[in-house]
Amino acid sequence: MMTRTLGGIGALVAGVIGLGVAVQPAGAAVLLPTKALNYTTWLARAMDPCSPATVSVATTNSPAAGCLQSNTTTDDSVSPGATMKFARLAVRKSGNHHGRVSVFGSGFYAGQRMKVQLIIRVTKPGQTTLHPHQVGKSVTFQDVSIACGNSSITGCFTANLNGAVAGSMSLEDCLTQNGEPIGLATGNIQILDSALVNCDTGKVIATPGILNF
Repeated sequence: MMTRTLGGIGALVAGVIGLGVAVQPAGAAVLLPTKALNYTTWLARAMDPCSPATVSVATTNSPAAGCLQSNTTTDDSVSPGATMKFARLAVRKSGNHHGRVSVFGSGFYAGQRMKVQLIIRVTKPGQTTLHPHQVGKSVTFQDVSIACGNSSITGCFTANLNGAVAGSMSLEDCLTQNGEPIGLATGNIQILDSALVNCDTGKVIATPGILNF
């Protein structure tokens, strides 16, 4: 049995090599990707979670139970809440700034202040570590939550008189604004979560999603 099992594995490996697919040896370094230029997402209105369900639903093709829409922990669109028609968020690689955070949307009320909230996890190659001392290692840093807005006073993006917002700032400036090292603006940057937040209430206005009505 052992001989046949080893033979089967050997045949499989030989077949893979024959197809021109490299077999990575144990302990080989994991390479970072070579291209990931931007993160973009449409934002859907944020609602409170439903747990547990509190009402029965009789509509065809819907779950049998749910909750009436509520916005206690999320933004409720009632003063001082924000109105919203649509919004789009982007984080892009760019030149010397190593990235820009941008938001575009409409349907807000004039003067509405909002910020882009990101949770990022950064892995950087070529790092020197202590205890133990090592050189040229890839290091993953602890997750960081940052809030981005291009006003030097409030740290928020602000809707114009027509209720539209179109703002951006460098990722480095956003990190500095949140007291984080600007080195986190480069490397393999995972965006674990993103949201649009009401600056006046601290409640989430919108999160990545789609409208499929």
